[in-house]
Amino acid sequence: MKIVKDKKWVIISFILLVINNCQSTQIIDNKFLNSQRFYKITLPDESWERVNINKEDIAMRNKESNAMFAIISHPMDTNKTTLDTLYKQLFIGIKRNDIVNKQYVYVNNQRVLNIVLEGELDNFKVKISAYIINVNDLVHDIVYWSVPEKFDSSLGDFERVVESFEFIN
Repeated sequence: MKIVKDKKWVIISFILLVINNCQSTQIIDNKFLNSQRFYKITLPDESWERVNINKEDIAMRNKESNAMFAIISHPMDTNKTTLDTLYKQLFIGIKRNDIVNKQYVYVNNQRVLNIVLEGELDNFKVKISAYIINVNDLVHDIVYWSVPEKFDSSLGDFERVVESFEFIN
């Protein structure tokens, strides 16, 4: 009788684990659906692996090119906040940030700010490309970074992720 109870516990634990994981993240057919179901993206190829950083929706690393990207979604502080203010907040910890390019582009029919900059983070040189999207009182920071020498090697993968960004509702 004890064996039967143990088996039931294992099965119940497994089901709860599966249900919990399904609620937090969904990856189906190489598409990532964030846990709040605000957007979905197409993930890059298998040269990228998923990692956990902090409070990101998703973060991935490409070991070959020493590059990473992350998508972080958070509520807007105020309706009067501009994309320019948001990018300055995003790069607070970056020293000697030299803006390489700053432009407004459209992603999924939504006007977004794309900014590329070089700077230092914890005494390491980095080059960063970020897309800041403000929609429905939510900000989505889509950020790619690498050492400057290898920045371009995986930038195309990141750009395809951004192009695939699709809002839900």
